[in-house]
Amino acid sequence: MKTSYAVLRLSLVSDVCIEPLDHYFPEFTWRVIPNGIDEDHFAPGAEPIAALRESGDPVILFLGRFDPRNGLSTLIDAFRLVKGASRDAKLIVVGDGPLRDHYYRLAGGDPDIVFVGAVLEGRPSYYAHSTVYACPTTKASFGITLLESMACETPVVCSDILGFQDVVEHDREALMVPCGDHRALAESLVQILDDPALAMRLGATGRENSLSYSWPHVTAQVLDVYRSVLGHVAEEVA
Repeated sequence: MKTSYAVLRLSLVSDVCIEPLDHYFPEFTWRVIPNGIDEDHFAPGAEPIAALRESGDPVILFLGRFDPRNGLSTLIDAFRLVKGASRDAKLIVVGDGPLRDHYYRLAGGDPDIVFVGAVLEGRPSYYAHSTVYACPTTKASFGITLLESMACETPVVCSDILGFQDVVEHDREALMVPCGDHRALAESLVQILDDPALAMRLGATGRENSLSYSWPHVTAQVLDVYRSVLGHVAEEVA
């Protein structure tokens, strides 16, 4: 049986993924199907973390690999500006990697920058009990951590990059800032820390919109692609 290009229907998680591939494979038919999320696991009612509850300070959360493109150095610079006006706040860093010593040095022993290491099962608790999730990533195909934070009803401050624009809109679920701009990042973090009503609005909208990425919804789209492909195969066999 000769397979026609009509069968080559591939799904990708965002438009960002399609652009570099479409040039080389114009015969393919692309469909965007986003990553999914377990809205029961990532939820506002996640178990609290004692370390976050005991401090009483507003918490800025970073969660990601220790990779330069994830922007932790930009966030550390921004955090210094956030605290510059004698503001009480903590930066909780969840993640690890070979560059840990580099980021420890950048933190300079600041007691308000807390490195907790890699976390897997406990991620919802960190999202749900932080004041704001900061994601200054410089390059991403999809904002899965943004989605996790949204599902936990935690507002987001993130880079204004293409991979994130598919998941959030500025002033809807998140405040988006120019990539690599630590001053703009600090200003948006301060805006959320100092405006509980804004934080609540962004968080509530984030939770509501995250439900459209629930696994039952996403799985239905994936199954639709399989049905489409199998239908074309059946036609060719006939």
